[in-house]
Amino acid sequence: MNDNRKVIPFNQGGEFHFNQGMKKSGQNNKHDALRSFQKAIELEGNNLAYLSQYAYLLAEVGRGTEAEHILINEFIQHQYDAEFYFILSQLYIIMNDPNKAFLFGVQYVKHEPDSGYDEELENMFEVSIDDEEEVEKEAVRFTGQHLFQHLFMNARIEEALELLSTLPVDIQEERE
Repeated sequence: MNDNRKVIPFNQGGEFHFNQGMKKSGQNNKHDALRSFQKAIELEGNNLAYLSQYAYLLAEVGRGTEAEHILINEFIQHQYDAEFYFILSQLYIIMNDPNKAFLFGVQYVKHEPDSGYDEELENMFEVSIDDEEEVEKEAVRFTGQHLFQHLFMNARIEEALELLSTLPVDIQEERE
């Protein structure tokens, strides 16, 4: 009698590796967790939960610049999906860069006003915003310049110029 029909296949997809990464991260085994997250991303590259956890852990182990590079490239590849403003804001919190964290967070709130992240930002950074329009303009200016600089420094000139053209005209015409 053939018992092979009773064997249940073991699917090691992205979710399996992500869960392994979360488990290993919880056990403070960050090296193995990074490997598991990386495998999850290889299998399901468009899953932002996998990507964000991988980037956050990279930052926790001192590889924040690498995490930022990965996230910004994915942000551009995902046609500037607003969710990346949140992910980058969280990354900059981990990297202890409050200015970037706040301004990328403001950009996220601008695109997702019902997220509740605005209150979280105000509490986290102990700010009270008097001129919301001016803060939003500064966020657009700063995040646009930051993304432009990333593209330009990585010899992606056409993409950098394309990004500039999407910024409001008054910001495009500013001189620093």
